[in-house]
Amino acid sequence: MKLTILYYASIICITVSICSCSNYLKSDGRVYKRYANESVGIGKNEIPQADYASFRSFDSRLAVDKNHVFYRTRILEGADAATFAPVAEYYFKDKSYVYFFGFGNGQEFVIKDADPASFNISKYPWSRDSMNVFWGRKKLIPKPSLNFKPLNQAWAKDENRIYYANSIVDSADSKTFKIINKGYARDRKHVFYEGKIIPDCRPSEFIALNFANGHDHKYFYSGAERNGELTPDQLKHFRFK
Repeated sequence: MKLTILYYASIICITVSICSCSNYLKSDGRVYKRYANESVGIGKNEIPQADYASFRSFDSRLAVDKNHVFYRTRILEGADAATFAPVAEYYFKDKSYVYFFGFGNGQEFVIKDADPASFNISKYPWSRDSMNVFWGRKKLIPKPSLNFKPLNQAWAKDENRIYYANSIVDSADSKTFKIINKGYARDRKHVFYEGKIIPDCRPSEFIALNFANGHDHKYFYSGAERNGELTPDQLKHFRFK
C-alpha cells in the first residue's frame, strides 16, 4: 500500500513539475512536447518540423525556431518566426499581427484589425491600439471614446456606454453604473446579470447572495431569471452555505 501511494505521489510530483515548466524537451537532436496523462503517465510527442539548434520555448504552449512558430505541437500558420515576441501575459505579436492566447477555441488567435506597432494592454483581457479597443480577440463596435475604462475582466465603460465583453449593454446608465459582484451589476434603473437586464427587478432593493443568485423585496432570481417569490427558506439556504 505504501509503495502504491509513493508511486502515485511521484507521478503527481512529476506532473506538477512538467506543468510548471515549458513542457518542451530537446534531446538527441530532436524536439518533443511533453504531456501528463492519468492513464499512461508521462509521455512526449515529437515535433518533426522543429529545428533543434534554433528551437526555444516561451511557455508551456508556445515556441519558435528559425522557421516556424509553434502552438503546442502544430505550426502557427502565418506567424513570422523572426519577429514573434511576447507583449504581455497571453499576448504576442510579430511584424504583421497581434495574437491573444487567453481563451478561445484553440484554433484562431489573431486579433483582427489590431495594429502591432501601436498595440498595448489596458487591463486583461482588454487592449487597444491607435484605432480600436478589443476584448480578447473581439473588436468593440462602435469604437469607445478616449476615456474608455475597463472595470474588471468582463465590464467596461466610457462616458456614454457600458460594455459587457464586446457587447454594448442596452439602456445601462454609465454615470450610475456599479458592479455588485462577478455576475451582477446595477444602475439607477436596472439590475444586470452578465450583461442582460433583469426585467422588473428593483435595483435599490436588490441583494446578491452569490455570483448567480439574488433577490429584491419580493422575488428570488437565478442568473437573469425570476425564480418565484422570495421565501424564508431560500434566504436561510444561502445564508448558511
